[in-house]
Amino acid sequence: MRKIIFCVLAFFFFPSLLLFAQEEEVVLTITTPQAEYDAETGKIVAQVSTFTWQDVKVVCPFLEIDTQTQEARSEGNISISWSDFQAQARALYYQGKENRLNFWE
Repeated sequence: MRKIIFCVLAFFFFPSLLLFAQEEEVVLTITTPQAEYDAETGKIVAQVSTFTWQDVKVVCPFLEIDTQTQEARSEGNISISWSDFQAQARALYYQGKENRLNFWE
């Protein structure tokens, strides 16, 4: 009888515990052999940059990040891979406020 009561209580209270769980923080990792930061403009300029987010890997020949507006852009031969998916792009633009990443061919 105690097992049944415990299972019923767990069934009703477990979903409510999920409501209080915090969302997992998204981590974007950028690696580059060389980067320059301009403190006046708040911009980071990096050459041959690779950034990974979850399973997505993007290799950019050039990457400019505006830390004040939280925007990033790149142009050139951009390589995108996601699991078995492979694609190429000529430009990318990321808008931090909208959390949107756009690619152009």
